[in-house]
Amino acid sequence: STPTPAPPIVISRVIVYPVKSCAGMEVDAWSLGPTGLLFDRHWAIVNAKGTALTQKRAAKLSQIQPRIDLKRGVLTLESPGVDPLTIPLRAAAAVAAAGAAAPNSSPASPLREVRVCATKCQTIPEISQGAGAWLSRVLGQPATLVRLSEARRVKARKRPARSSARGRGAGADAKQKKQQQQQASGAEAAMGAALGFANEGQFLLVSEASVRAVAGRLAEGDADAKKIDYRRFRPNFVVSGTHAFDEDRWKGILFSSRAEEEEKGQTTTQTAAVAGGGHEGIAMKVTGPCVRCQMVDIDQQAGVKNASLLKTLAGFRRKDNQIVFGMLLEMADPAQNRAKASNVIRVGDRATPRE
Repeated sequence: STPTPAPPIVISRVIVYPVKSCAGMEVDAWSLGPTGLLFDRHWAIVNAKGTALTQKRAAKLSQIQPRIDLKRGVLTLESPGVDPLTIPLRAAAAVAAAGAAAPNSSPASPLREVRVCATKCQTIPEISQGAGAWLSRVLGQPATLVRLSEARRVKARKRPARSSARGRGAGADAKQKKQQQQQASGAEAAMGAALGFANEGQFLLVSEASVRAVAGRLAEGDADAKKIDYRRFRPNFVVSGTHAFDEDRWKGILFSSRAEEEEKGQTTTQTAAVAGGGHEGIAMKVTGPCVRCQMVDIDQQAGVKNASLLKTLAGFRRKDNQIVFGMLLEMADPAQNRAKASNVIRVGDRATPRE
């Protein structure tokens, strides 16, 4: 008898996190931007010492729900017990709004250096609409909302191997030039992809099957087990149609719409495209597993910490002495990302991995 074909791997959820460490915004479709999904981790909340807050220090961040309205051009923050806060999406519009609110103030928004994990970067403070007062009331501590001034670069996990070939004779100059280009490309890659306020990686992917497998390992009778879902891991993409931890073997992935797949043809063609062919889908490479910390123990709906999940992961998800779950992705070709900034990722898109 003819074997039953395996179900396709598809994107079941797309989640954008406009503000670092705050709640995610689920969408049916979303555009790519220069540092990941458009406006993903484009803002951060900073304490009085100039450090970007995370849920490890302020679990109440999980109770702040950002919503982006692209048509109106605004970001709205909501939290129980307070009126919503609305600010312009674009920095120029934010500065103009601040000038209208305070005509005698400086028209320029000053840059502020903040610390994000172990790195420092320049940011633009949100000086209008009372953002600082709103956040301070919600979080119970002085806080400021800042937006990304320019893309961050963090050191990549592994430096790429560099060519050691040496040219001789008439072709020496050409070979030397090629080697220099490879070294420059290697140096760029060694610093990693352009990021917003994400700790590491432009995108994060988890699978439904892997999330279920982790929840199933929690101790029987653990009240937290029923609350474990994809939100604990804060992914950008959730995929269905895999076995648990299949994604550990992936080296790359191609996202394509069903219409593209039907038009272009066969799975074998798509797999070749991930390796560098000409398919019109969105190709990404896997940069490594996502290292996990205490944030997975925070119930994203209640903002309450439970210590069982990280401990469970530590029992079977260790790599190089670190606890890992989910895979970090970045655009396979950064130039392609800039050229195709209008590309859109949709729920229901096919995901073709390369192992």
